[in-house]
Amino acid sequence: MQRLIADLLDASRMEAGTFAVRREPVAVPELLADVIEGFHEHARSRDVQLVSEVEPDSRPIDGDGQRLAQVVSNLLSNAIKFTPAGGRVLLGTRQSATHLDIVVQDTGCGIAPEDLSLIFDRFWQADRTSAGAGLGLVIVKGIIESHDGQIHVESVPDRGTTFRVRLPCSRGTHPGN
Repeated sequence: MQRLIADLLDASRMEAGTFAVRREPVAVPELLADVIEGFHEHARSRDVQLVSEVEPDSRPIDGDGQRLAQVVSNLLSNAIKFTPAGGRVLLGTRQSATHLDIVVQDTGCGIAPEDLSLIFDRFWQADRTSAGAGLGLVIVKGIIESHDGQIHVESVPDRGTTFRVRLPCSRGTHPGN
C-alpha cells in the first residue's frame, strides 16, 4: 500500500511539473551491480537467466542514484515478470562520448504494436490480471526525463522487448536541486 501511495504521489508530481531529483555523480556500473544483485533470486525462482553486460569503465553521470536504481528495478522486474521459464533478461550499458545507454532486454511475450504508444500512459496495463497499478513505466519515464534523458522501447510479440534509457554523461559539474 505504501508503494502504491508513493507511486501515485510521484506520478502526480511529475504531471504537475514539481518532481525533483538530487544531482550528484553516479557511478553507473556500481549502481547497476547493486540493483541486479537484488533480482538474481527472483529470476532463478522463475527459471529466467539474468545476464549483466555492464561496461565496467562507464563514465559517471550526474543524477539521483536512488531514482535511477528505481528505474532499473522497475524495468528488470517487468522483464522478469513477462519472460517465460527458460527465457533470458539482459542488463547492459553502452557508452558514447556524450551519453550512456542502459539497456534492459528480454525474451518475453513482447508488446503488441498497437499497445506500444500506450505503455507510458498512467494506469495503462496490457495484462489486467497481473499485479500493479499501471504506474511503473509512467514513473520510469518521468525520472528519465527529469535527468534530461530519453527512454525508447522496441518490441516484437512472442520474441521480447528492449528498453533503452539514454542519459547524458557527466559534464564535470554537479548542480544540485
